[in-house]
Amino acid sequence: METDVHIVSPRNLQSKLMASFLQRTTGLKCACSTDSDLSPVVDKKHDRAFLILFDCLGSDLGKFWIGLGVGVNSRHNKCLIALFNASPHRKLEYEAINRGVRGIFLDNDPPDVLAKGLPAILKGELWFSRETLVECLLREEDSKKPLRQTDTSLTLRQTEILIMVASGLRNPEIAERLCISQHTVKAHLHNIYGKIDVPNRFQAAIWASKNF
Repeated sequence: METDVHIVSPRNLQSKLMASFLQRTTGLKCACSTDSDLSPVVDKKHDRAFLILFDCLGSDLGKFWIGLGVGVNSRHNKCLIALFNASPHRKLEYEAINRGVRGIFLDNDPPDVLAKGLPAILKGELWFSRETLVECLLREEDSKKPLRQTDTSLTLRQTEILIMVASGLRNPEIAERLCISQHTVKAHLHNIYGKIDVPNRFQAAIWASKNF
């Protein structure tokens, strides 16, 4: 059975306790490592998405970026990255988003936040504060760097969903508001990404802020 979450931390006991908690509460299969060089894990063929959960506390994050590679999500879209034990600094959050990280868990987050956030990331959602995402959208809007423009014809329902994504709503919230299943939401998002030529939810939200 493939591993769902690879916990990378210099604190072996803490990571094993975390792995036990996550497996018990979420059913995710976890593995622990004290080595930040995860090239064998990243380069291995995977049938489904898996998550690398990196411990920021007492670890060399710069070395981790170099070892894992910038933009790993763009060249291996089954490998997702999240950070935990992070200090609440916007600069770190912006850098993480730019590097394709899917979520950040702060050093004062309770365990149940991890139990809720990790499955959401594995389902394709982002796990950042709404304030950070909004500010990133505004920064991108003010940037002179042009977004890729496409000749697109979104349906009314796709437009509705894209606006909700840009507003920070997650898939369960969108499904509830539209009285449709989460599977249907995911199918719509897949089609939306193809039409507007973006790789993920965050870039779709940026596209929406530029075009609506």
